[in-house]
Amino acid sequence: MGLDIDFKISIPSIFKTFIIAAVIRSHQDMLDKLFWYLERKRIKLHLMNTEQELRNADVSHLDYKLKENRAKMIQSLNQYWKKEEFPKNTTHKVRIPQIKDKDGTPCALAYMIENSGNCKLVSQLATQNNLVSVEDVHEGPLLDWLKKSGITKQEAAKIQPTYQPPPAPFHPGFIEIIQENVGISDGVSISKIPAGNEPAIMIIAIALLSIGIGIISYLVIRSLRGKSRK
Repeated sequence: MGLDIDFKISIPSIFKTFIIAAVIRSHQDMLDKLFWYLERKRIKLHLMNTEQELRNADVSHLDYKLKENRAKMIQSLNQYWKKEEFPKNTTHKVRIPQIKDKDGTPCALAYMIENSGNCKLVSQLATQNNLVSVEDVHEGPLLDWLKKSGITKQEAAKIQPTYQPPPAPFHPGFIEIIQENVGISDGVSISKIPAGNEPAIMIIAIALLSIGIGIISYLVIRSLRGKSRK
């Protein structure tokens, strides 16, 4: 799946890299806002699907108390994703799980634990190992809480997503993608841009489109100025 864009523009080589860099930089604020919007929607969709899986799971083996606790946890998860207030990864350059972000926003699992009356456990996790992944926990208070919650360890791992950092416009990976999709030998050619569920890929696609629009604008203005001088 991709966005097929087929146009070529010939421009003086001295301006090519400058124009690409300038257009990306001028659109950075817009791209940042778009990234966080898409990241928020990605997490929301993930949690919505996870909630549905929890509701559809066979819990006939659980006793009455565990079923009751499980129902409360699922309701907490429902409340959480509807608020759309999720942690932001602004501290690492790779995807990470986090109990709370630097602003104190809890992840879904932390929110559920707090709603069950265990704020102390969340505070302990955030302080001692904020990037802990449920899958890597084999003993301790977190597993003790899970045993009483009616939620399995595997389900808790699904409830705890990883958070993606925003793509830096001049990060080597970003530049590499631009070089793969934008030819600057004899002109600028934007051909096929990969698109998918990843916010970073969608943002790169929009950034490349912006580059094309910026270059066209530059050429039109330069052409008009040239005619006015004649």
